[in-house]
Amino acid sequence: MALQQLTPIEVDCNGIEWKSLTTQYTTMAVEGGYFVNDGKTFLHVINVAAGGDTIVTIDSAQECDQGGTHDITVTIPDGDDFIIGPFPTHRFNASSTGYVSFTISEATNVTAAAFKMT
Repeated sequence: MALQQLTPIEVDCNGIEWKSLTTQYTTMAVEGGYFVNDGKTFLHVINVAAGGDTIVTIDSAQECDQGGTHDITVTIPDGDDFIIGPFPTHRFNASSTGYVSFTISEATNVTAAAFKMT
């Protein structure tokens, strides 16, 4: 499965207006994507389509303290957007790459960006 790489955009968390940064978003492929995570990284997904809800699944690459893996699943309705995260590195980073990976069920008119808070 081919995933799109997102490069986290560094933002100052004081007074950010998320939608003003839309020129830096990536139009997504159906498969999903991945990004480098430092524990202060968020994923912003915008579903501007009229083709149905989009389901975003964040892969929990490592076991939690209780010994299981628990993916994060978010349903984004038409015309809505969600900010997902931050992602604790000990649970969501792939041990070999440091990436967080995610899948998107419906990519028609869906854009996404990763943001690293500074």
